[in-house]
Amino acid sequence: MSFHIPGHKFIGPAASGPASAPAGPASFKVEVIADGSGKWCGNGCRYPTKEVAETMAADLMNRWFAVREWRVVESSDPANYDIVDGKVVGVGANA
Repeated sequence: MSFHIPGHKFIGPAASGPASAPAGPASFKVEVIADGSGKWCGNGCRYPTKEVAETMAADLMNRWFAVREWRVVESSDPANYDIVDGKVVGVGANA
């Protein structure tokens, strides 16, 4: 499932890793701007796909009215949350 919401940005890796790094990201994370500083902030939630991260970003934006902008960023961290049967569930160490 994917949402297109104005203000959404997908950001790839900031820098290339070593030659032995995996070809793709291990997970995706959501970052938001929620104040006038313009600073992107996130938390420890990591999602297995860009689409799941976008779904969670849209959900956060609907619940937290302070969100001005959001984006999905690739992460080298393992995924720790997913959506299963329409519910957010912990995976890996969070299962």
